[in-house]
Amino acid sequence: MNYFICHYSEIGLKRKNRAFFEKKLIFNIKEIIGRENINRIYKNISTIIIETEKSGSFMSEKLKKVYGLANFAPSLKTEIDINKIKDVSLQVIKDKKLKTFKVETIKSYKNINLSSHDINCIVGDYILKNTKNKKVNLDSPDITIFIEILKGEVFIYTQKIKCYGGLPVSTAGKVAVMISGGIDSPVASSLMQKRGAKCIFVHFHAYPYTSKSSIEKVERLVKILTEYQIDSKLYLVPFGDIQKEIILTVPTKFRVLFYRRVMVKITQEIAKEENCFGIVTGDSLGQVASQTLESMFCVQHGIKLPIFRPLIGFNKEETIKLSKELNLYEISILPYEDCCSRFVPQNPATKPDIKEFLECEKRLNISKIIKDALKKVEIRNFNLNK
Repeated sequence: MNYFICHYSEIGLKRKNRAFFEKKLIFNIKEIIGRENINRIYKNISTIIIETEKSGSFMSEKLKKVYGLANFAPSLKTEIDINKIKDVSLQVIKDKKLKTFKVETIKSYKNINLSSHDINCIVGDYILKNTKNKKVNLDSPDITIFIEILKGEVFIYTQKIKCYGGLPVSTAGKVAVMISGGIDSPVASSLMQKRGAKCIFVHFHAYPYTSKSSIEKVERLVKILTEYQIDSKLYLVPFGDIQKEIILTVPTKFRVLFYRRVMVKITQEIAKEENCFGIVTGDSLGQVASQTLESMFCVQHGIKLPIFRPLIGFNKEETIKLSKELNLYEISILPYEDCCSRFVPQNPATKPDIKEFLECEKRLNISKIIKDALKKVEIRNFNLNK
C-alpha cells in the first residue's frame, strides 16, 4: 500500500466554514484521482491521508491539479512507537547515496512523551550509528527526514511536492469566462479556479465565415481546464453576423470595442442563466488597444455583473510562464482564426470618449442582437471521468 499525506493551504485559516472547505477538498481529490484509484481517504488533524495502490508518478500528476493543496508527500506509515519510528526512518535513508541529513519532527498531536527535539536527536543518533559516511547537517542537508506525528499514526517522508495552493474549486461560486483560443484567457480561467471559482466557458466564433479551428482549439483548452474542476460547460456563440452589423453601423475606430462590448453583454446573459457571480476576461492593462483603461471603461459601462481580470497586472512573459506550467501553451499558440482579429482597423481607438462611444451604441439594436445570438448558442459538456 502507498500512502500520501496531503497538507492544505489557506483552508487552515478558515474557522466556522473550515469543515465545508475540507469536505469539498476531499471530494475534489476523489474525483480528480478517480474514486476507483483510492483504497481509502480520510482526515487526520489538519491533514488528508490517501491510501492507494497507484504509483507515485500517477498520484503526483493528479494531486498537482487539486487547488487547495499546499503540498503532498509520498510517505511510509508506522505506529506511535519510538523504536518503530527509528527503524522506518533508517529504512528511508539507508540506501540513499548522500552525505548529510537532517531529522525534522512535526507533532500535530501530543500522544508521545517526547518533544520534537528529543525525537530528532534519538532518530538522528540511530541513523548515524547504523549507516556509514553520513553526517548531520541542520543548515543545508542533502535530505530531510520528516516525521509527522498525527492522532494514532506516524508518517515518515523525505519529499514535499509543492502544489498551487488556493481554495478548492467550486467553494467560491461560478463565473462566466470569455475564452478565446489565445494564451491569456485560459490562464485567467485557471487563476479563478485557484481562488475556488468554477468556470463556465463562453467562446465567440465566426464559423461558418471562418473554419472551425477556433472551436476545436477552445474545446481542447477547456478539456485541460476541466482536469482542475471535474466538469465544465462550454457555450459556443456564433459572432460572424454580429460582426457584420457592427462593421456597417459604428465608426471604424470603435469596431473592436463594440465587438468586445457585445460579447460582454451576451456573456452577462449566459452568466445570469448559469447563476454566475461575475464575468472573467484575459485582459492585461495596456497590452492591446482594447485593454487601455479608457477602452475597458467603455466596454464595461453599464454592465451589472462584476468583470474580473486576473491578468490585469501581468506582462506577457509572466502569462506565458503560467500557460506552460499548466500545459496550455502548446495548444494556445496553434494557429486559428479568431473572430476578433477579422476586420481589425489600422488605427483603433485607445482613448475613446465615453459620450461619443455611447452615442454610437444607439445605432445598434443591442437587445435584438443579444436575443438572436442566444437562440443560436450551442452547448458542449465536458467531464473529467467520461
